[in-house]
Amino acid sequence: MTDVFLRLLNMSITAGWLVFAVVLMRFLLKKAPRWITVALWSVVALRLILPFSLESSLSLVPSAQTVPTDIVIQQSPAIDSGVPIINSVINPILSDSFAPIPGDSVNPLQVLTLVATAVWVAGMVAMLLYALISYLRIRRQVGEAALFRDNVWVCDHVATPFILGCFRPRIYLPSNLSEADAEFVVAHEAAHLSRRDHWWKPLGFLLLTVYWFHPLLWVAYVLLCRDIESACDEKVLRERGNGIKKSYSDALIRCSLPRKRIAACPLAFGEVGVKERVKSVLNYKKPAFWIVLVALAACIVLSVCLLTDPIRLSDPMKVFIDGQLAEYHSSGRDGYVGFLDYEVLDIDRSGRETTVYMWVLWEEYQCENGALNAGSGSHMFMVMTMKESEDGYESVELWQPRDGTYWASDIRDKVPWYLYGRATSSQRYIKSQKENVTRMAEEYFGLAEPSVALGNTLLKKMEDLTLDFTFRNTTQIMVEYGGAYKVNRSFSSLDVVALGNLEISATRVSDSLSETRDKTHTVVLQTAEDLDPKMSNVPGLHLHFNKDFTEVWADGNLVKPTHSYRIADPPKARALFERLAASSRPSAGGVSGPENVTGAQEPTLREMFPQYFDLPVDKGLQVYVWQMAPSQFYCGLLPGRNLGYTQEEIEALKPANVNQMRQIVTSYNLSKDRISVIPINHSLSSYYYTVDDAYIERVHNLFWWGAFSANGSLLSPVLDEVRCDLDGDGNDETVTLLPGPTSGLLTYTIAVSQDSAFVPGEPLECSTVFYPSGGSGWESDFSLEKTEDGRCLLKGLSGKEQKEVYYNITCSDGQITCSKIQD
Repeated sequence: MTDVFLRLLNMSITAGWLVFAVVLMRFLLKKAPRWITVALWSVVALRLILPFSLESSLSLVPSAQTVPTDIVIQQSPAIDSGVPIINSVINPILSDSFAPIPGDSVNPLQVLTLVATAVWVAGMVAMLLYALISYLRIRRQVGEAALFRDNVWVCDHVATPFILGCFRPRIYLPSNLSEADAEFVVAHEAAHLSRRDHWWKPLGFLLLTVYWFHPLLWVAYVLLCRDIESACDEKVLRERGNGIKKSYSDALIRCSLPRKRIAACPLAFGEVGVKERVKSVLNYKKPAFWIVLVALAACIVLSVCLLTDPIRLSDPMKVFIDGQLAEYHSSGRDGYVGFLDYEVLDIDRSGRETTVYMWVLWEEYQCENGALNAGSGSHMFMVMTMKESEDGYESVELWQPRDGTYWASDIRDKVPWYLYGRATSSQRYIKSQKENVTRMAEEYFGLAEPSVALGNTLLKKMEDLTLDFTFRNTTQIMVEYGGAYKVNRSFSSLDVVALGNLEISATRVSDSLSETRDKTHTVVLQTAEDLDPKMSNVPGLHLHFNKDFTEVWADGNLVKPTHSYRIADPPKARALFERLAASSRPSAGGVSGPENVTGAQEPTLREMFPQYFDLPVDKGLQVYVWQMAPSQFYCGLLPGRNLGYTQEEIEALKPANVNQMRQIVTSYNLSKDRISVIPINHSLSSYYYTVDDAYIERVHNLFWWGAFSANGSLLSPVLDEVRCDLDGDGNDETVTLLPGPTSGLLTYTIAVSQDSAFVPGEPLECSTVFYPSGGSGWESDFSLEKTEDGRCLLKGLSGKEQKEVYYNITCSDGQITCSKIQD
């Protein structure tokens, strides 16, 4: 119920902006017909009723979700009203007053939300009871009414004319009403019936019952009732002419009653705003056509701007766009760091493709003597089209107009007509974008305090100044998943900035400093010093995220384990990690990491997973595989069973990575047909995937062959591939470079097949494990190269100076040979 209350609270806040606008329009459209204003109130009703809303680049709503749905579990509660001054006033109060204290069993904001929900329900019940009692009281008063004519009834116990009933409405008149006044009253009430006001007013009261906690909606209901009556007055005057103005006004005055309450019913002739209505009647003139036209246009514009939500990019999409734009713009100038800001003008979604129209500002800065120095930069209109894939997003097109005389015409041909003005108006956005980019640069170089909400801090300011130093001097990023470290070859300074600027709570989650805490997802930031070949283990700053990205902690060769801290925006952290993981590849040389366990190391695996050894094998073995991230798989092992196992039994298994499980099942010396590899969905995984036939085949290939082709795979670990006649038989073979037994940390696998491409699931015709070694101690970053004379070379980088090194690959009688080419 609290989720429902928070959702309705957000809907009422967005509707509040619309109420403000309608009140302003009532003042500006005084000479317009009142039925137009009533139509505007129907737009407010739609905003309150519809559980969804469309997104529009023309939306003027500051924020579609002011109160986050997870605010009750946030470590530093904060709202996003879309108005900075409101956020700066409210968020410090929320953070100071309602931030949960570690160790306490009660979350103060959760208690407040529960109490508010209970009060809200009680208020609804009270208002419904009030409406029911009022209706029954009036029904009792008219119980002795007599039929006057048609649907008009006369009663001695009523003081003013009104309509009662939604489905069988009746017009009731006081028995002492004169015949002349009755004529005008019946005409007015008939106008109500023709306009279906006996439905709209109860609907308005019902909405007020649901949203009774919002003061602006009380104002809206009162004004709705007045506009309904005024619209009916105008309808009578339009139909009967201006000659009845005085008589009609006199009837209003004689039938008027003091207004003492807000009610859902009835529709009373002289009960709402009589003084203003008399003035309007006496001053009524048929509005000019242009006034009606302008008023209708204003209503349409208001509806489009305030009935729609501002366009939003999902966090994974933002991270993908950041990476694409950074890769496109980065010049790689030594000493300069690039920063970008983009203003999204519109989003067009078609199937799995999304097109984003935006103004992009890119600027490079360096810091010298405590001052920013600007380098190169650009401000351009761009259109990016991306397609959703199993691993996130992939680029379809990154477009920008040609320079010179083609610029405007290119934009006109590319963008929808309604975007042309903004797409060709760079000055509209440059000032705010420039301020954003400069602020990011100042924060990155430590020249300005982070612009985050009070009570929150930045990940790079967690506990140790070494963290901040590492973020500023990162030269390499590694991502750990699947039991191995992968080097990100395409990260930009924006990735480092985004990591360092992740907001975390200022209060730690617990007092634990244990290094055995959750390390489900790890990012390693390395400086030039960390990449020194003399360094051992995996040097650098390790940022450990838990499985659902709600917590983070750090450690490293120069950083003692920090406390765990709550992440303010877990989806943003997850999206950033998955972007880094998706564009990472196995590392080689220079660092050491988890290695594939051989038979001699089996006792280590036995100690880690004792439940997976010495299992009965009379019915074979069953390996259950589940996916935690785009490139992270876990496995569990159980003895074969005809009817399989329950989800609870499977999810109780201790997770092992693919390499570990492959070694465990190998120790049983069973044929492959007695080992079933079974992909499943796991409740602890927040990564979405569908276990269909194609997915089952891919996971089966992953487990047994440890590699996929580069086309259409989940992991795409094929590092490089060329076609050449390797054995001199006149036919080209496919030479494929894959991670070795140590997942590419210290070894590579070179595979040769006769197929046109390396096909998942088919055994390799021949392969060999390659152990790179250089005179300077390590070699890395290998790729395949076909020479002009048809030879196949393995090309890498050697030593700290990164000198190029080459190996000649040959194949004869199913044996692959790699021989180093001497300088």
